[in-house]
Amino acid sequence: MERTLAAQLFESFVAPATLGRKTRLLQPIGVRAAKTIGLGADSIEPELMREASIALLPVARRLAPVDVLCPPTRDDWTLFAAWHDLYVAAHPDWNTPLRRHLARRVLEHALVSAQGVGLPQTVSGALARHVWIAALRSVVRVDQTVTWWRGAETFRGVDPPARLLLWPTRRKVDVSRLQIDSASIFAGSALDKKAYDQVYSLCLALSPLTDLAVAHRANPPFAWTDASLALVSTTAGRTLVARAIRQWSEPLRAKARAILQVVPESVPKPARAAIEKLVNEVDL
Repeated sequence: MERTLAAQLFESFVAPATLGRKTRLLQPIGVRAAKTIGLGADSIEPELMREASIALLPVARRLAPVDVLCPPTRDDWTLFAAWHDLYVAAHPDWNTPLRRHLARRVLEHALVSAQGVGLPQTVSGALARHVWIAALRSVVRVDQTVTWWRGAETFRGVDPPARLLLWPTRRKVDVSRLQIDSASIFAGSALDKKAYDQVYSLCLALSPLTDLAVAHRANPPFAWTDASLALVSTTAGRTLVARAIRQWSEPLRAKARAILQVVPESVPKPARAAIEKLVNEVDL
């Protein structure tokens, strides 16, 4: 069977992220392909899909007693593509005079792709999307700085050439590694923080359980959306969110509680009451 774009994306990006392995970015997927990429999911190697799903089950079971995860929906696949293109646009390789405008265009396409994604329609759907998106959000970029007796050079997201590592003792070679989390990988890229944060925030908001589970984050800051309000307005959704937040240390839980209580005046009273219930459940 011909390897579809969905199979390529899953094998190089989605599955490695769920399994804690090194991810590899493809060429930009783009808006048109992102809309239909899920149609090719049947060509994914069943054993790899099974391995990734099994790896995610413990994450889901910390929030709910589930035995099987819902398979990714067509909207989930489009969101996977948007996350992928967000990371492609932020890759330092695109930060050259001839490619900077292309990086910004890829970011714009990621934004349009994400804008076409529908929200989960059920709490179980929200949970299933959460475990996949939480894995994609956990992707980090590893920057390596190589120093030697005559100089130093930093390699962002790529391995240094072997020649720089030759004769480590004689040349006094040292390699230091720094992990850059997904919210900060725009550093060293052709993108500015505001543009990157806009797409990152939208991709996160489209998985409301993930958005709420990391409400304590510093960047980009959490803000209530219709999706997150709808999730906490149901008893089952509120329970999942409270369990997700309770997994963090007390200082982070306290930070999340404080952030969640910053509610826009436009939020109606029933939703405000649901937020108050959530904060109380986090304290249990």
